[in-house]
Amino acid sequence: KGGGRSTSGVFTSQDFRWALSVVKQNAVPLKLETTGREYLSLIPYANLAQHDPDAGGEVVLSLKNVAEFRAGVDVAAFHPVKLTKGTFTDAESFLRYHLVSEHVNRFNHVRLKIPGGGQADDQLIYKVQSLRDWRKAVGLPPRAADLWRAASQLNLYGEDEEEQNYMDRQNRLTSGTNLEPITRAEQLMLTGKAKTNEEAALMIKPAPGSEVLESKYSESQLYSAPDLEEDISLEMAAKNLKEAAHQLHISVALNLTGEGSVGKVVNDTRNFFLYGTAPSRGLDAIDEMLIKKMDVLSVCGGPRDFVIQAKNVSEELLCAMRVSLSNETELNLIEASFNRSMGITKSNEMLMLQTLEGSVRGLLRKHITSTEEDEAQLESDDLSAKKRFAVTLRLREKELLQSALAFLEDEIEGLEGKDPDFFQVAALLLQEEEKQRRLEDLQQKLGEERERLSKKAEIVSVTINVQKAGEPDSVESANLTIYEGDDLGDRVREFGDKHALDQVARKRLEMHVKNNIPPREPIVALLQTITQHGSLEPLGLARGENATDKVERFLLTQGVLEESEDKFKTLAQELEEKLRSRSSARLLVEIPVVAPDGRKLTLHIREGEQHDMLEFMRVFAKYAKLPSSSIQPLAQEALRRLPPAILQVPINLGGSRQLSLRVASGDVERLEEVISSFCDRHAIQDESAQQQIMRNVLSKIHPGASLL
Repeated sequence: KGGGRSTSGVFTSQDFRWALSVVKQNAVPLKLETTGREYLSLIPYANLAQHDPDAGGEVVLSLKNVAEFRAGVDVAAFHPVKLTKGTFTDAESFLRYHLVSEHVNRFNHVRLKIPGGGQADDQLIYKVQSLRDWRKAVGLPPRAADLWRAASQLNLYGEDEEEQNYMDRQNRLTSGTNLEPITRAEQLMLTGKAKTNEEAALMIKPAPGSEVLESKYSESQLYSAPDLEEDISLEMAAKNLKEAAHQLHISVALNLTGEGSVGKVVNDTRNFFLYGTAPSRGLDAIDEMLIKKMDVLSVCGGPRDFVIQAKNVSEELLCAMRVSLSNETELNLIEASFNRSMGITKSNEMLMLQTLEGSVRGLLRKHITSTEEDEAQLESDDLSAKKRFAVTLRLREKELLQSALAFLEDEIEGLEGKDPDFFQVAALLLQEEEKQRRLEDLQQKLGEERERLSKKAEIVSVTINVQKAGEPDSVESANLTIYEGDDLGDRVREFGDKHALDQVARKRLEMHVKNNIPPREPIVALLQTITQHGSLEPLGLARGENATDKVERFLLTQGVLEESEDKFKTLAQELEEKLRSRSSARLLVEIPVVAPDGRKLTLHIREGEQHDMLEFMRVFAKYAKLPSSSIQPLAQEALRRLPPAILQVPINLGGSRQLSLRVASGDVERLEEVISSFCDRHAIQDESAQQQIMRNVLSKIHPGASLL
């Protein structure tokens, strides 16, 4: 290279750029025959082959470790050998090889730079710079962290954290300004010392016994201005604040002062310049919004895919423009389930098409010559080869942009007739509305359940004519109400004592009350649950009850919805499936039960529940609000009604208590159903464990059989 090395004895960045350009100009892609992978390689004489996008061909490193040139087209004698060295546009070919293909280049396109595109996985320091550039490009206010950094360099809020905390406490008393808290975790992330919130939390975790004062307010008092001539870094900090003020003016001039993250940051920045309120040291609201956009933009593709092509625009560019121009409401809706091939909203689609149209028109206006003038120049014989290539490149770019412009105009014209299903936010909004209605219904159910649980459940209320106290010839009406959990005999006795009823009247009253208590529908399924507070709560289903509604009301009273909507949905599906499964199992025994409060209950014992009657009756007693003294008699009555057991097989579930599988007469013919129901009731889902239980039971029934 002319000029040699620099006087300092090292190569400059310009030297490196020149050297790399020479390598790119002379290198060709070398394909390994063994793996098919390609590498950019310098091969003797390969650089003499002219690049042509339509020539094809390849250079292959064969098994003999020899580079073989394989032409894609026939080459006549005394004609140049041509090779497609890459998918280069005319502009790239002209810069690299100083030539443009004779025919229209199928790889031609114009690439647009989309802020935030392809930067979701960048290192933190580069991502922060992208956020900074993005905000400047679209007229957003400056980053709060940049304001803080410049203000900190100028010592506007003190020189150390202790002084800042002192200033903070003083300003809390004087200004009453309640701003967003400043966390050191955000500062660690922005400076690159921590990549995740968890990492930052570990780094700032205080030592045992120490106390860290986290401020709830921000400083609002400035120090006197330092002498900028003492340190150039102070001058740069002051310059940065000046540029930030100019950036804020641009945002306000563009009317970016509404609600949402932009309006909030504009107001916070204005308060910093007007009143000295300290900005946040971490990510502000706009940073968080733009990072969301970065993540969604990664779905659209990489920066090399954002191109304007002949007669159309790439799907990746359309996708990226939709995301880039989406507002906060749209962004929040599409963030979790974005579809890159669909529009967002009709207004967003129109804005995207019009913005692209304006960009294409702007690119066309940058050309100082018209298409006709370029065509006239190409017909002239006065142009040198390189000038002819340059004019050809310029003409083809204009033609490409004009064809893309026609495509965009057609898209804008046909937008009104677009299928509504093409816009994904419409469907998402419907889902959101449905979700909101669903939450409102659940909240209404929760209110009903709270009201129901706040009062005793009434079983029956009867009105009785009794003699007035001290007036044997006159009567009055008295009310007797029985609630769930009461003892009917005790309540009648109390009523009789109060109104001086004899034994005959009391018996007649008790019989009258019992006759007025309607029978309840049979309980067809029972479940035991462990709540998040560590208590056992039963869940039952009576015949005719809606399983979905019953499960939802139960989970609402346990506070599951407040913990997580996803958990509520998952548990509701699981419990409902269990209730339906158990209520549809084969009925073994039906037991009528009269509760002490007079309720006429009916309990269904179904397949799978006969193996541990004591535990089953314990769940039933708690669900039906029966005294614990009734558990043992109920279990004995159930066993008396069940077919007699011919076999009790102990089942060991590891850490759980030992269970016993009950095999009755008649169960041998349907042993698979019995064991399947047993495993379902006791959550034994492992297939090998179920098979082992089957083998164990069969070995007990057929003791002479050999186990294989």
